[in-house]
Amino acid sequence: MRPTFLAIGLIAALAAFATAQQPLVFKDSGDEAGLFPHVAKIAGHGVAWGDVDGDGWVDLYVGAFGGAPYDSKPNQFFRNVKGKFELDTQENLRVLGRANGGVFADLDNDEDLDLYVTNHAIDGGAKNPHYAEPNHMFRNEGGGKFTDVSKESNCCPAGIAARSACATDYDGDGLLDLVVGECFFQGGQSRSRLYRNLGGFKFENVSQSAGLPVQLTGFGVAAGDVNGDGWPDLYFGGRHHGTRLFLNDGKGHFTELPKDRGDFAWKYNDTGDDT
Repeated sequence: MRPTFLAIGLIAALAAFATAQQPLVFKDSGDEAGLFPHVAKIAGHGVAWGDVDGDGWVDLYVGAFGGAPYDSKPNQFFRNVKGKFELDTQENLRVLGRANGGVFADLDNDEDLDLYVTNHAIDGGAKNPHYAEPNHMFRNEGGGKFTDVSKESNCCPAGIAARSACATDYDGDGLLDLVVGECFFQGGQSRSRLYRNLGGFKFENVSQSAGLPVQLTGFGVAAGDVNGDGWPDLYFGGRHHGTRLFLNDGKGHFTELPKDRGDFAWKYNDTGDDT
């Protein structure tokens, strides 16, 4: 079985449930869940859910988008203790950057969840740490204790304006690979990446050899078998080059689905804040 992680699946499931049953009603329970005051006055651009310690309760990692106009707060990891979140103070997880996404996934097949965090590092040489912090990879040593293995992983380069990430076994070798979406807001060239998992927390950038274009915006990324052939395809939600879908041929190579097969669009307004 080739595991995939498809973000839009949850939306579809919720929509189907709401249609068949009564309308869904959501309540803001951040206070009673124990998240405040820890997450107050931060721009929580990226979050990841996962049971990191195997206790049956889903834990939460909150990525803070630092730098003006937001408060300078590090990313925060919360343990779920029987429905109540408690702040875990592991120092290496408290990254101070511009986090935009995160994904919990078992990257080394040891039956616990590791963590990959994306940061929007628009200038790798900037003096302001918020703008220079690269992506991070953390290995779960067991029980939710994490070690930072970013530098040796080869999938956390400096200067990548990462916005999103997902994990999927695109080549069927039994190891989860990483799809990392990049999207520059301030100009620059967006180059989303596909990182093949070589094992031992070593990754290889195979974007072009796998058929993905050099210029590829990934404000959001998702993987899923859209044509029912048993192989995960890749979807990139773009800002500069539109949304794009790439089909997996089952041999480690992707081909873009022609745009005349369907299209959609949306509008948004970012008032007074271009970060």
